[in-house]
Amino acid sequence: MTEQKAVRASIKHWKEMIQWVEKLNPFDKRDRYVMERAINSTWFDEDCDLCLKFSARSCPDCPLQKKYGKCGYEEVENPWDSINTSLNWGDWLVGGREMLIQLESLIQPTKADALQASYDEAGVAFDALYLLRQSLLSQLNQAQQEEEREENE
Repeated sequence: MTEQKAVRASIKHWKEMIQWVEKLNPFDKRDRYVMERAINSTWFDEDCDLCLKFSARSCPDCPLQKKYGKCGYEEVENPWDSINTSLNWGDWLVGGREMLIQLESLIQPTKADALQASYDEAGVAFDALYLLRQSLLSQLNQAQQEEEREENE
């Protein structure tokens, strides 16, 4: 699995967990095993594609750790520790959404994404040029009509 595939799989995993937690009472006690029984996964390393790719021996190569710090440490931007120590599902959800934002920031656009963006920008530019051309043609027609009126007077 490539790094980007692992990032995208981790994003999918966190979206699934967040979607499940959003259905719960936010004041209920957070319980890893309740989640595991309900959706067959948790926020721990055995269910994380990034952790599976960048195991403990190579965690420094994990793109999440490179950008936000190692999971499980309070002193870093990475919210995993606050998720793991949250007391209720509402607090878990705050951290889970933060984790999702961080994971999504790791996505590198594919060549197809870049080409689509260029195509979209070209379409916008074409539309703008077309509107400018129409505006100029209208102004030209108006100026020609005014000149004809002045000549006929």
